[in-house]
Amino acid sequence: MMTANTLETRAVVVGLCAHGLALARALAPAGVAVTALEANRSLPGFRTRYADVRHVPDINGPGLVDALLTLVDSRPGTPPPVLFLTNDNMVRILGEHWGRLEGHYQLSWSGCREQTLRLLDKGSLEAHCRQLDLPYPLSTRLDRAEDLDAWLAADAHFPLIVKPTRPLSGFKVRLVEGPAALRGLLSDYPAALPFLLQRWIPGDDGQLLFTALYLDRGRNIASFQGRKLASRPAALGQTTVAEAYPDAAALELTERFFMPLGLSGPVSLEMKRAVDGRLWIIEPTLGRTDYWLDCCVANGIDLPLIEYHHQTGVSSTPVPQRQEIVWFDTERHPLAYAARRLPWLKVLRPQTPGWRARFPYWGHADPLPFMIGLMHLAGNTGRRIWRRARRLVRDLGGQVVSTTDPLRRWQALVRINHGTLRGWVRMLLGQIEAVIGPTTRYRTLDAPSVSRLVFVCLGNINRSAFAQAVARAAGVNCVSVGLSTSTGRPATPFARQVGAEFGYVLDTHRATDFSQFEAHQGDAYIVMELRHAERLARRGIPADRIALLGHWARPRRYHLHDPESLSLDYFRSCFAMILPAVLHLVRELKEQRSPCAGS
Repeated sequence: MMTANTLETRAVVVGLCAHGLALARALAPAGVAVTALEANRSLPGFRTRYADVRHVPDINGPGLVDALLTLVDSRPGTPPPVLFLTNDNMVRILGEHWGRLEGHYQLSWSGCREQTLRLLDKGSLEAHCRQLDLPYPLSTRLDRAEDLDAWLAADAHFPLIVKPTRPLSGFKVRLVEGPAALRGLLSDYPAALPFLLQRWIPGDDGQLLFTALYLDRGRNIASFQGRKLASRPAALGQTTVAEAYPDAAALELTERFFMPLGLSGPVSLEMKRAVDGRLWIIEPTLGRTDYWLDCCVANGIDLPLIEYHHQTGVSSTPVPQRQEIVWFDTERHPLAYAARRLPWLKVLRPQTPGWRARFPYWGHADPLPFMIGLMHLAGNTGRRIWRRARRLVRDLGGQVVSTTDPLRRWQALVRINHGTLRGWVRMLLGQIEAVIGPTTRYRTLDAPSVSRLVFVCLGNINRSAFAQAVARAAGVNCVSVGLSTSTGRPATPFARQVGAEFGYVLDTHRATDFSQFEAHQGDAYIVMELRHAERLARRGIPADRIALLGHWARPRRYHLHDPESLSLDYFRSCFAMILPAVLHLVRELKEQRSPCAGS
Protein backbone atom coordinates (compact mmCIF):
# COMPACT_ATOMS: atom_id res chain seq x y z
CA MET A 1 0.00 0.00 0.00
CA MET A 2 1.41 3.40 -0.98
CA THR A 3 1.76 6.18 1.56
CA ALA A 4 0.85 9.83 0.96
CA ASN A 5 4.52 10.69 0.87
CA THR A 6 5.01 8.21 -1.97
CA LEU A 7 2.36 9.87 -4.10
CA GLU A 8 3.91 13.29 -3.43
CA THR A 9 7.23 12.09 -4.83
CA ARG A 10 7.34 12.79 -8.53
CA ALA A 11 8.92 10.55 -11.14
CA VAL A 12 10.92 12.30 -13.86
CA VAL A 13 11.25 10.37 -17.13
CA VAL A 14 13.90 11.62 -19.55
CA GLY A 15 12.93 10.97 -23.17
CA LEU A 16 9.56 10.07 -24.69
CA CYS A 17 10.46 7.57 -27.36
CA ALA A 18 8.41 4.35 -27.14
CA HIS A 19 10.65 3.32 -24.22
CA GLY A 20 10.03 6.53 -22.27
CA LEU A 21 6.32 6.32 -23.03
CA ALA A 22 6.27 2.80 -21.57
CA LEU A 23 7.94 4.14 -18.41
CA ALA A 24 5.30 6.85 -17.99
CA ARG A 25 2.48 4.37 -18.59
CA ALA A 26 3.97 1.95 -16.06
CA LEU A 27 3.99 4.61 -13.32
CA ALA A 28 1.05 6.96 -13.84
CA PRO A 29 -1.81 4.42 -13.48
CA ALA A 30 -0.45 3.56 -10.01
CA GLY A 31 -0.96 7.17 -8.90
CA VAL A 32 2.59 8.40 -9.50
CA ALA A 33 2.87 11.97 -10.78
CA VAL A 34 5.10 11.76 -13.86
CA THR A 35 7.01 14.64 -15.42
CA ALA A 36 8.71 13.89 -18.74
CA LEU A 37 11.48 15.81 -20.51
CA GLU A 38 11.76 15.64 -24.31
CA ALA A 39 13.60 17.68 -26.94
CA ASN A 40 11.77 16.36 -30.00
CA ARG A 41 8.20 17.68 -30.22
CA SER A 42 7.41 15.46 -33.21
CA LEU A 43 7.58 12.17 -31.25
CA PRO A 44 4.20 10.50 -30.66
CA GLY A 45 5.02 10.20 -26.96
CA PHE A 46 5.24 13.98 -26.64
CA ARG A 47 1.41 14.05 -26.63
CA THR A 48 0.82 11.41 -23.96
CA ARG A 49 -1.78 12.03 -21.28
CA TYR A 50 0.24 10.02 -18.75
CA ALA A 51 2.85 12.70 -18.05
CA ASP A 52 3.33 16.40 -17.61
CA VAL A 53 5.56 16.85 -20.66
CA ARG A 54 8.20 19.60 -20.67
CA HIS A 55 10.05 20.58 -23.83
CA VAL A 56 13.76 21.15 -23.17
CA PRO A 57 16.60 21.93 -25.60
CA ASP A 58 18.80 18.94 -24.84
CA ILE A 59 18.33 15.48 -23.31
CA ASN A 60 21.36 13.73 -24.83
CA GLY A 61 24.14 16.15 -24.00
CA PRO A 62 25.43 18.30 -21.11
CA GLY A 63 22.27 20.41 -21.37
CA LEU A 64 20.36 17.55 -19.71
CA VAL A 65 21.87 18.44 -16.33
CA ASP A 66 20.86 22.09 -16.74
CA ALA A 67 17.33 21.04 -17.75
CA LEU A 68 17.01 18.86 -14.64
CA LEU A 69 18.26 21.65 -12.39
CA THR A 70 15.70 24.03 -13.90
CA LEU A 71 12.98 21.53 -12.97
CA VAL A 72 13.98 21.32 -9.29
CA ASP A 73 11.16 22.20 -6.88
CA SER A 74 12.66 24.41 -4.16
CA ARG A 75 9.62 24.31 -1.86
CA PRO A 76 10.56 23.13 1.67
CA GLY A 77 9.68 19.52 2.38
CA THR A 78 9.28 18.54 -1.26
CA PRO A 79 10.80 15.06 -1.71
CA PRO A 80 13.38 14.73 -4.49
CA PRO A 81 11.89 13.17 -7.64
CA VAL A 82 12.94 9.69 -8.79
CA LEU A 83 14.81 9.72 -12.11
CA PHE A 84 14.24 7.28 -15.00
CA LEU A 85 16.49 7.33 -18.07
CA THR A 86 16.03 5.86 -21.56
CA ASN A 87 19.45 5.55 -23.20
CA ASP A 88 23.12 4.98 -22.41
CA ASN A 89 24.14 8.53 -23.22
CA MET A 90 21.88 9.81 -20.45
CA VAL A 91 23.37 7.25 -18.05
CA ARG A 92 26.88 8.43 -18.90
CA ILE A 93 26.00 12.13 -18.51
CA LEU A 94 24.30 11.73 -15.15
CA GLY A 95 26.98 9.37 -13.90
CA GLU A 96 29.68 11.92 -14.73
CA HIS A 97 27.78 14.99 -13.44
CA TRP A 98 25.83 13.57 -10.50
CA GLY A 99 27.55 15.97 -8.11
CA ARG A 100 25.45 18.81 -9.53
CA LEU A 101 22.18 16.88 -9.08
CA GLU A 102 22.80 15.08 -5.80
CA GLY A 103 20.21 16.04 -3.20
CA HIS A 104 17.84 17.32 -5.85
CA TYR A 105 16.94 13.92 -7.32
CA GLN A 106 16.89 10.24 -6.40
CA LEU A 107 18.81 7.90 -8.70
CA SER A 108 18.74 4.21 -7.84
CA TRP A 109 22.35 3.60 -8.94
CA SER A 110 23.92 6.85 -7.69
CA GLY A 111 25.98 4.95 -5.13
CA CYS A 112 27.64 2.71 -7.74
CA ARG A 113 28.31 5.20 -10.52
CA GLU A 114 31.93 4.19 -11.04
CA GLN A 115 31.09 0.52 -11.69
CA THR A 116 28.14 1.47 -13.90
CA LEU A 117 30.19 3.83 -16.08
CA ARG A 118 33.01 1.30 -16.37
CA LEU A 119 30.75 -1.39 -17.80
CA LEU A 120 28.98 1.13 -20.01
CA ASP A 121 32.18 1.07 -22.11
CA LYS A 122 31.85 -2.13 -24.15
CA GLY A 123 35.63 -2.40 -24.27
CA SER A 124 35.69 -3.30 -20.56
CA LEU A 125 33.37 -6.31 -20.79
CA GLU A 126 35.95 -8.90 -21.79
CA ALA A 127 38.14 -8.20 -18.74
CA HIS A 128 35.11 -8.42 -16.44
CA CYS A 129 34.00 -11.73 -17.94
CA ARG A 130 37.50 -13.17 -17.91
CA GLN A 131 37.89 -12.26 -14.21
CA LEU A 132 34.66 -14.10 -13.34
CA ASP A 133 35.20 -16.96 -15.85
CA LEU A 134 32.06 -16.05 -17.80
CA PRO A 135 31.42 -17.06 -21.43
CA TYR A 136 32.13 -14.02 -23.62
CA PRO A 137 32.98 -14.18 -27.34
CA LEU A 138 36.58 -13.51 -28.34
CA SER A 139 36.88 -9.75 -28.73
CA THR A 140 39.40 -7.10 -29.76
CA ARG A 141 39.30 -3.36 -29.30
CA LEU A 142 40.31 -1.36 -32.38
CA ASP A 143 41.25 2.16 -31.30
CA ARG A 144 42.64 3.54 -34.57
CA ALA A 145 42.15 2.80 -38.26
CA GLU A 146 45.93 2.54 -38.55
CA ASP A 147 45.88 -0.55 -36.29
CA LEU A 148 43.67 -2.57 -38.64
CA ASP A 149 46.41 -4.10 -40.81
CA ALA A 150 48.30 -5.38 -37.77
CA TRP A 151 45.14 -6.98 -36.36
CA LEU A 152 44.27 -8.59 -39.71
CA ALA A 153 47.76 -10.07 -39.90
CA ALA A 154 47.80 -11.36 -36.33
CA ASP A 155 44.30 -12.15 -35.09
CA ALA A 156 41.69 -11.86 -37.85
CA HIS A 157 38.57 -14.01 -37.53
CA PHE A 158 35.47 -13.63 -39.69
CA PRO A 159 32.56 -13.25 -39.65
CA LEU A 160 32.50 -10.87 -36.70
CA ILE A 161 30.25 -8.21 -35.27
CA VAL A 162 31.44 -4.64 -34.88
CA LYS A 163 30.15 -2.25 -32.22
CA PRO A 164 31.30 1.25 -31.24
CA THR A 165 32.45 1.17 -27.63
CA ARG A 166 30.74 4.51 -26.92
CA PRO A 167 26.93 4.78 -26.75
CA LEU A 168 24.91 6.50 -29.49
CA SER A 169 27.72 6.53 -32.03
CA GLY A 170 27.14 6.48 -35.79
CA PHE A 171 25.75 2.91 -35.73
CA LYS A 172 24.77 0.32 -33.13
CA VAL A 173 26.14 -2.98 -34.50
CA ARG A 174 27.14 -4.48 -37.86
CA LEU A 175 27.88 -8.02 -39.04
CA VAL A 176 31.10 -7.99 -41.10
CA GLU A 177 31.95 -10.89 -43.41
CA GLY A 178 35.52 -9.97 -44.35
CA PRO A 179 38.36 -7.40 -44.38
CA ALA A 180 36.91 -5.32 -47.24
CA ALA A 181 33.62 -4.78 -45.40
CA LEU A 182 35.50 -3.85 -42.23
CA ARG A 183 37.61 -1.31 -44.10
CA GLY A 184 34.43 0.14 -45.59
CA LEU A 185 32.88 0.51 -42.14
CA LEU A 186 36.00 2.32 -40.89
CA SER A 187 35.83 4.63 -43.89
CA ASP A 188 32.13 5.40 -43.35
CA TYR A 189 32.31 5.94 -39.57
CA PRO A 190 35.79 7.19 -38.59
CA ALA A 191 34.34 9.29 -35.75
CA ALA A 192 32.71 6.21 -34.15
CA LEU A 193 36.05 4.64 -33.16
CA PRO A 194 37.05 2.82 -30.97
CA PHE A 195 35.33 -0.33 -32.28
CA LEU A 196 34.78 -3.62 -30.48
CA LEU A 197 35.45 -6.50 -32.90
CA GLN A 198 33.72 -9.62 -31.59
CA ARG A 199 33.44 -13.20 -32.80
CA TRP A 200 30.01 -13.90 -34.28
CA ILE A 201 27.92 -16.55 -32.53
CA PRO A 202 25.72 -18.11 -35.26
CA GLY A 203 21.97 -18.25 -34.70
CA ASP A 204 18.70 -16.43 -35.39
CA ASP A 205 16.68 -14.05 -33.22
CA GLY A 206 15.06 -16.90 -31.30
CA GLN A 207 18.43 -17.76 -29.72
CA LEU A 208 18.72 -14.27 -28.18
CA LEU A 209 17.58 -14.29 -24.54
CA PHE A 210 17.46 -11.44 -22.04
CA THR A 211 17.08 -11.15 -18.29
CA ALA A 212 16.21 -7.90 -16.51
CA LEU A 213 16.90 -7.39 -12.81
CA TYR A 214 16.27 -4.68 -10.26
CA LEU A 215 19.10 -4.78 -7.72
CA ASP A 216 19.75 -3.36 -4.27
CA ARG A 217 23.49 -3.49 -3.55
CA GLY A 218 23.78 -6.80 -5.35
CA ARG A 219 20.56 -8.28 -4.01
CA ASN A 220 17.99 -9.36 -6.59
CA ILE A 221 14.71 -7.55 -5.82
CA ALA A 222 12.86 -8.44 -9.04
CA SER A 223 13.59 -10.19 -12.32
CA PHE A 224 12.09 -10.83 -15.74
CA GLN A 225 13.22 -13.24 -18.44
CA GLY A 226 12.36 -13.14 -22.11
CA ARG A 227 13.56 -13.80 -25.60
CA LYS A 228 13.58 -12.00 -28.92
CA LEU A 229 11.44 -13.13 -31.81
CA ALA A 230 12.63 -10.42 -34.19
CA SER A 231 15.07 -7.53 -34.31
CA ARG A 232 16.27 -4.94 -36.81
CA PRO A 233 18.73 -5.79 -38.29
CA ALA A 234 17.93 -9.49 -37.85
CA ALA A 235 19.76 -11.25 -34.97
CA LEU A 236 21.81 -8.09 -34.37
CA GLY A 237 19.81 -4.97 -33.74
CA GLN A 238 17.10 -3.50 -31.58
CA THR A 239 14.30 -5.82 -30.45
CA THR A 240 11.07 -5.51 -32.44
CA VAL A 241 9.18 -8.58 -31.12
CA ALA A 242 9.68 -10.11 -27.66
CA GLU A 243 7.93 -12.57 -25.36
CA ALA A 244 8.25 -13.75 -21.77
CA TYR A 245 10.49 -16.82 -21.71
CA PRO A 246 11.58 -18.27 -18.35
CA ASP A 247 15.03 -19.86 -18.56
CA ALA A 248 16.89 -20.95 -15.43
CA ALA A 249 20.30 -20.99 -17.14
CA ALA A 250 19.85 -17.43 -18.41
CA LEU A 251 18.86 -16.17 -14.94
CA GLU A 252 21.83 -17.94 -13.37
CA LEU A 253 24.30 -16.44 -15.88
CA THR A 254 22.83 -12.96 -15.40
CA GLU A 255 23.22 -13.19 -11.63
CA ARG A 256 26.81 -14.43 -12.02
CA PHE A 257 27.55 -11.40 -14.20
CA PHE A 258 26.03 -8.73 -11.93
CA MET A 259 26.00 -9.99 -8.33
CA PRO A 260 29.76 -9.68 -7.59
CA LEU A 261 29.62 -5.97 -8.52
CA GLY A 262 27.25 -5.00 -5.70
CA LEU A 263 25.22 -2.83 -8.05
CA SER A 264 21.89 -1.11 -7.45
CA GLY A 265 19.18 -0.11 -9.87
CA PRO A 266 17.88 -1.60 -13.13
CA VAL A 267 20.21 -3.83 -15.17
CA SER A 268 19.75 -6.42 -17.89
CA LEU A 269 21.86 -8.90 -19.82
CA GLU A 270 21.43 -10.09 -23.39
CA MET A 271 22.69 -13.59 -24.17
CA LYS A 272 22.80 -15.89 -27.17
CA ARG A 273 22.40 -19.66 -27.12
CA ALA A 274 24.83 -21.35 -29.51
CA VAL A 275 24.02 -24.50 -31.48
CA ASP A 276 25.63 -26.60 -28.74
CA GLY A 277 23.28 -25.12 -26.13
CA ARG A 278 25.88 -22.96 -24.42
CA LEU A 279 24.90 -19.41 -23.48
CA TRP A 280 27.21 -16.56 -24.49
CA ILE A 281 27.10 -13.05 -23.03
CA ILE A 282 26.38 -10.42 -25.69
CA GLU A 283 26.08 -7.16 -23.74
CA PRO A 284 24.67 -5.68 -20.52
CA THR A 285 22.47 -2.66 -19.94
CA LEU A 286 23.05 -0.64 -16.76
CA GLY A 287 21.46 2.38 -15.13
CA ARG A 288 18.18 2.07 -17.05
CA THR A 289 15.60 -0.40 -18.28
CA ASP A 290 15.72 -1.68 -21.85
CA TYR A 291 13.68 -0.84 -24.93
CA TRP A 292 11.52 -3.97 -24.49
CA LEU A 293 10.39 -2.78 -21.03
CA ASP A 294 6.73 -2.93 -22.01
CA CYS A 295 7.07 -6.69 -22.48
CA CYS A 296 8.02 -6.97 -18.78
CA VAL A 297 5.20 -4.70 -17.58
CA ALA A 298 2.58 -6.45 -19.71
CA ASN A 299 3.64 -9.82 -18.25
CA GLY A 300 3.34 -8.74 -14.62
CA ILE A 301 6.80 -7.37 -13.73
CA ASP A 302 6.38 -3.59 -13.48
CA LEU A 303 10.08 -2.75 -13.10
CA PRO A 304 9.62 1.06 -13.07
CA LEU A 305 7.03 0.88 -10.29
CA ILE A 306 9.22 -1.55 -8.33
CA GLU A 307 12.13 0.90 -8.67
CA TYR A 308 9.93 3.84 -7.65
CA HIS A 309 8.64 2.00 -4.57
CA HIS A 310 12.15 0.99 -3.58
CA GLN A 311 13.44 4.56 -3.89
CA THR A 312 10.53 5.98 -1.88
CA GLY A 313 10.78 3.38 0.88
CA VAL A 314 7.68 1.34 0.06
CA SER A 315 7.99 -2.41 0.12
CA SER A 316 6.74 -4.35 -2.90
CA THR A 317 5.32 -7.85 -2.75
CA PRO A 318 7.22 -10.09 -5.20
CA VAL A 319 5.04 -11.52 -7.96
CA PRO A 320 5.95 -14.19 -10.53
CA GLN A 321 6.13 -13.18 -14.16
CA ARG A 322 3.32 -14.25 -16.41
CA GLN A 323 3.63 -15.68 -19.91
CA GLU A 324 0.67 -14.14 -21.72
CA ILE A 325 1.68 -11.10 -23.81
CA VAL A 326 3.90 -10.73 -26.86
CA TRP A 327 5.29 -7.22 -27.39
CA PHE A 328 5.52 -5.76 -30.90
CA ASP A 329 7.44 -2.63 -31.88
CA THR A 330 5.19 -1.73 -34.79
CA GLU A 331 6.99 1.59 -35.13
CA ARG A 332 10.16 -0.11 -36.43
CA HIS A 333 8.58 -3.30 -37.76
CA PRO A 334 5.01 -2.49 -38.86
CA LEU A 335 4.19 -5.94 -40.31
CA ALA A 336 5.60 -8.05 -37.47
CA TYR A 337 2.21 -8.65 -35.85
CA ALA A 338 0.43 -9.56 -39.09
CA ALA A 339 3.26 -11.93 -40.03
CA ARG A 340 2.75 -13.90 -36.81
CA ARG A 341 -0.99 -14.17 -37.32
CA LEU A 342 -0.69 -15.53 -40.88
CA PRO A 343 0.00 -19.28 -40.63
CA TRP A 344 1.60 -19.71 -44.07
CA LEU A 345 4.43 -17.22 -43.46
CA LYS A 346 7.77 -18.61 -42.30
CA VAL A 347 8.59 -16.47 -39.27
CA LEU A 348 9.73 -17.18 -35.74
CA ARG A 349 6.52 -17.63 -33.75
CA PRO A 350 5.79 -17.11 -30.04
CA GLN A 351 5.84 -20.08 -27.68
CA THR A 352 3.42 -18.25 -25.37
CA PRO A 353 0.14 -20.26 -25.31
CA GLY A 354 -2.86 -18.25 -26.51
CA TRP A 355 -0.78 -15.09 -26.66
CA ARG A 356 -2.16 -11.58 -26.88
CA ALA A 357 -0.38 -8.58 -28.40
CA ARG A 358 0.98 -5.39 -26.85
CA PHE A 359 1.86 -2.37 -29.01
CA PRO A 360 3.77 0.86 -28.29
CA TYR A 361 0.85 3.19 -29.06
CA TRP A 362 -2.41 1.29 -29.62
CA GLY A 363 -4.53 0.07 -26.70
CA HIS A 364 -3.36 2.25 -23.79
CA ALA A 365 -6.31 4.68 -23.55
CA ASP A 366 -3.83 7.27 -24.81
CA PRO A 367 -5.19 8.34 -28.24
CA LEU A 368 -2.89 11.16 -29.34
CA PRO A 369 0.37 9.15 -29.45
CA PHE A 370 -1.49 6.47 -31.43
CA MET A 371 -2.82 8.98 -33.97
CA ILE A 372 0.56 10.65 -34.43
CA GLY A 373 2.27 7.26 -34.65
CA LEU A 374 -0.22 6.26 -37.35
CA MET A 375 0.63 9.40 -39.34
CA HIS A 376 4.34 8.63 -39.02
CA LEU A 377 3.71 5.06 -40.13
CA ALA A 378 1.85 6.29 -43.23
CA GLY A 379 4.70 8.65 -44.10
CA ASN A 380 7.36 6.01 -43.56
CA THR A 381 5.42 3.49 -45.64
CA GLY A 382 5.21 5.99 -48.49
CA ARG A 383 8.95 6.54 -48.33
CA ARG A 384 9.60 2.78 -48.43
CA ILE A 385 7.39 2.44 -51.52
CA TRP A 386 9.28 5.25 -53.21
CA ARG A 387 12.63 3.65 -52.37
CA ARG A 388 11.53 0.38 -53.98
CA ALA A 389 10.19 2.25 -56.99
CA ARG A 390 13.52 4.04 -57.29
CA ARG A 391 15.39 0.73 -57.36
CA LEU A 392 13.01 -0.61 -59.99
CA VAL A 393 13.45 2.46 -62.19
CA ARG A 394 17.19 2.29 -61.74
CA ASP A 395 17.32 -1.39 -62.69
CA LEU A 396 15.05 -0.96 -65.69
CA GLY A 397 16.87 2.16 -66.77
CA GLY A 398 20.18 0.31 -66.75
CA GLN A 399 18.74 -2.26 -69.14
CA VAL A 400 17.09 -0.02 -71.76
CA VAL A 401 18.81 3.35 -71.70
CA SER A 402 21.52 2.29 -74.12
CA THR A 403 18.96 1.53 -76.85
CA THR A 404 16.28 4.17 -76.25
CA ASP A 405 17.24 7.73 -77.19
CA PRO A 406 14.53 9.62 -75.19
CA LEU A 407 15.53 7.77 -72.01
CA ARG A 408 19.16 8.61 -72.66
CA ARG A 409 18.25 12.29 -72.98
CA TRP A 410 16.17 12.10 -69.80
CA GLN A 411 19.05 10.46 -67.97
CA ALA A 412 21.38 13.26 -69.07
CA LEU A 413 18.86 15.81 -67.82
CA VAL A 414 18.68 14.06 -64.46
CA ARG A 415 22.47 14.05 -64.17
CA ILE A 416 22.69 17.78 -64.79
CA ASN A 417 19.75 18.86 -62.60
CA HIS A 418 19.81 16.26 -59.81
CA GLY A 419 23.18 14.55 -60.01
CA THR A 420 21.90 10.97 -60.14
CA LEU A 421 18.65 9.05 -60.41
CA ARG A 422 18.86 8.64 -56.63
CA GLY A 423 19.09 12.43 -56.30
CA TRP A 424 15.99 12.85 -58.46
CA VAL A 425 13.99 10.30 -56.45
CA ARG A 426 15.08 11.85 -53.15
CA MET A 427 14.08 15.26 -54.44
CA LEU A 428 10.60 13.86 -55.20
CA LEU A 429 10.40 12.26 -51.75
CA GLY A 430 11.40 15.55 -50.16
CA GLN A 431 8.66 17.39 -52.02
CA ILE A 432 6.09 14.73 -51.06
CA GLU A 433 7.15 14.91 -47.39
CA ALA A 434 6.62 18.68 -47.53
CA VAL A 435 3.02 18.04 -48.58
CA ILE A 436 2.03 15.11 -46.34
CA GLY A 437 4.40 15.63 -43.40
CA PRO A 438 4.10 18.07 -40.46
CA THR A 439 3.51 21.55 -41.85
CA THR A 440 6.34 23.36 -40.04
CA ARG A 441 8.85 20.64 -39.20
CA TYR A 442 12.34 21.66 -40.34
CA ARG A 443 10.92 24.66 -42.21
CA THR A 444 10.84 27.47 -39.65
CA LEU A 445 13.35 29.29 -37.46
CA ASP A 446 12.84 31.48 -34.41
CA ALA A 447 15.05 34.24 -35.84
CA PRO A 448 15.41 36.36 -32.66
CA SER A 449 16.91 33.36 -30.82
CA VAL A 450 19.45 32.49 -33.55
CA SER A 451 22.92 33.82 -32.80
CA ARG A 452 24.78 31.56 -35.25
CA LEU A 453 23.98 29.48 -38.32
CA VAL A 454 25.53 26.01 -38.59
CA PHE A 455 25.40 24.69 -42.16
CA VAL A 456 25.40 20.86 -42.16
CA CYS A 457 26.01 18.21 -44.81
CA LEU A 458 27.92 14.91 -44.82
CA GLY A 459 31.46 15.78 -45.83
CA ASN A 460 31.60 19.55 -45.21
CA ILE A 461 33.68 19.88 -48.38
CA ASN A 462 31.01 20.90 -50.92
CA ARG A 463 27.48 22.05 -50.04
CA SER A 464 27.85 23.30 -46.46
CA ALA A 465 31.25 24.80 -47.27
CA PHE A 466 29.77 26.88 -50.10
CA ALA A 467 26.70 27.86 -48.03
CA GLN A 468 28.98 29.07 -45.24
CA ALA A 469 31.01 31.16 -47.69
CA VAL A 470 27.85 32.81 -49.07
CA ALA A 471 26.38 33.54 -45.64
CA ARG A 472 29.67 34.83 -44.24
CA ALA A 473 30.07 37.21 -47.20
CA ALA A 474 26.56 38.50 -46.42
CA GLY A 475 27.64 39.40 -42.89
CA VAL A 476 26.15 36.44 -41.00
CA ASN A 477 27.81 34.72 -38.05
CA CYS A 478 28.08 31.14 -39.27
CA VAL A 479 30.10 27.91 -39.36
CA SER A 480 29.76 24.60 -41.18
CA VAL A 481 30.20 20.93 -40.16
CA GLY A 482 30.03 17.44 -41.63
CA LEU A 483 28.13 14.51 -40.12
CA SER A 484 30.62 11.97 -41.48
CA THR A 485 33.95 13.48 -42.45
CA SER A 486 37.55 13.95 -41.34
CA THR A 487 38.41 17.26 -39.75
CA GLY A 488 40.88 19.25 -41.83
CA ARG A 489 39.81 18.07 -45.30
CA PRO A 490 39.85 20.88 -47.90
CA ALA A 491 36.98 21.72 -50.22
CA THR A 492 36.96 19.55 -53.35
CA PRO A 493 38.51 20.91 -56.57
CA PHE A 494 35.10 21.21 -58.26
CA ALA A 495 33.70 23.03 -55.21
CA ARG A 496 36.59 25.52 -55.31
CA GLN A 497 36.21 25.98 -59.07
CA VAL A 498 32.43 26.48 -59.09
CA GLY A 499 32.56 28.59 -55.92
CA ALA A 500 35.00 30.92 -57.69
CA GLU A 501 32.69 31.09 -60.71
CA PHE A 502 30.00 32.42 -58.38
CA GLY A 503 32.47 34.81 -56.72
CA TYR A 504 33.22 32.90 -53.50
CA VAL A 505 36.66 31.62 -52.50
CA LEU A 506 36.82 28.19 -50.81
CA ASP A 507 40.59 27.71 -51.01
CA THR A 508 41.12 28.11 -47.24
CA HIS A 509 38.09 26.07 -46.15
CA ARG A 510 38.77 23.08 -43.89
CA ALA A 511 36.15 20.53 -42.87
CA THR A 512 35.02 19.96 -39.28
CA ASP A 513 33.54 16.63 -38.18
CA PHE A 514 30.46 16.92 -35.98
CA SER A 515 32.19 14.98 -33.20
CA GLN A 516 34.74 17.81 -32.91
CA PHE A 517 32.26 20.65 -33.31
CA GLU A 518 31.62 22.97 -30.35
CA ALA A 519 27.93 23.84 -30.14
CA HIS A 520 26.68 27.22 -28.90
CA GLN A 521 23.42 28.05 -27.15
CA GLY A 522 21.94 30.04 -30.04
CA ASP A 523 22.88 27.69 -32.89
CA ALA A 524 20.42 26.95 -35.70
CA TYR A 525 21.32 23.97 -37.89
CA ILE A 526 20.71 24.43 -41.63
CA VAL A 527 20.74 21.08 -43.44
CA MET A 528 20.71 19.99 -47.06
CA GLU A 529 18.60 16.83 -46.76
CA LEU A 530 15.82 15.46 -44.56
CA ARG A 531 18.03 12.58 -43.43
CA HIS A 532 20.58 15.12 -42.10
CA ALA A 533 17.80 16.70 -40.02
CA GLU A 534 16.76 13.30 -38.66
CA ARG A 535 20.36 12.41 -37.74
CA LEU A 536 20.68 15.68 -35.82
CA ALA A 537 17.35 15.06 -34.08
CA ARG A 538 18.57 11.59 -33.01
CA ARG A 539 21.60 13.30 -31.46
CA GLY A 540 19.22 15.28 -29.25
CA ILE A 541 19.13 18.58 -31.14
CA PRO A 542 15.59 20.03 -30.90
CA ALA A 543 13.61 19.89 -34.13
CA ASP A 544 12.82 23.61 -33.90
CA ARG A 545 16.56 24.37 -34.13
CA ILE A 546 16.90 22.49 -37.44
CA ALA A 547 15.79 23.71 -40.87
CA LEU A 548 16.10 22.53 -44.48
CA LEU A 549 18.01 25.08 -46.55
CA GLY A 550 15.93 24.18 -49.61
CA HIS A 551 12.89 25.77 -47.95
CA TRP A 552 14.41 29.13 -48.85
CA ALA A 553 15.23 28.13 -52.44
CA ARG A 554 13.02 29.42 -55.26
CA PRO A 555 11.45 27.20 -56.40
CA ARG A 556 11.58 25.34 -53.09
CA ARG A 557 13.74 22.23 -53.19
CA TYR A 558 13.66 20.17 -50.00
CA HIS A 559 16.48 17.88 -51.08
CA LEU A 560 19.81 19.35 -52.23
CA HIS A 561 21.66 16.27 -53.42
CA ASP A 562 25.33 15.73 -52.62
CA PRO A 563 27.53 16.65 -55.63
CA GLU A 564 30.53 14.71 -54.31
CA SER A 565 32.19 12.71 -57.12
CA LEU A 566 29.54 13.87 -59.62
CA SER A 567 29.85 15.99 -62.75
CA LEU A 568 30.96 19.60 -62.99
CA ASP A 569 27.57 20.41 -64.53
CA TYR A 570 25.76 19.15 -61.45
CA PHE A 571 28.12 21.07 -59.14
CA ARG A 572 26.99 24.21 -60.98
CA SER A 573 23.32 23.22 -60.65
CA CYS A 574 23.69 22.42 -56.95
CA PHE A 575 25.53 25.63 -56.08
CA ALA A 576 23.04 27.60 -58.20
CA MET A 577 20.30 26.33 -55.86
CA ILE A 578 22.29 26.89 -52.66
CA LEU A 579 23.29 30.49 -53.44
CA PRO A 580 19.80 32.08 -53.64
CA ALA A 581 18.51 29.86 -50.83
CA VAL A 582 21.20 31.19 -48.48
CA LEU A 583 20.60 34.80 -49.59
CA HIS A 584 16.83 34.47 -49.06
CA LEU A 585 17.45 32.96 -45.61
CA VAL A 586 19.85 35.79 -44.72
CA ARG A 587 17.35 38.41 -45.85
CA GLU A 588 14.63 36.85 -43.69
CA LEU A 589 16.93 36.72 -40.66
CA LYS A 590 17.87 40.37 -41.10
CA GLU A 591 14.24 41.42 -41.49
CA GLN A 592 13.40 39.60 -38.24
CA ARG A 593 16.44 41.13 -36.49
CA SER A 594 18.26 37.90 -35.79
CA PRO A 595 21.45 38.37 -33.73
CA CYS A 596 23.37 36.18 -36.18
CA ALA A 597 22.75 38.73 -38.96
CA GLY A 598 24.18 41.63 -37.01
CA SER A 599 20.85 43.18 -36.06
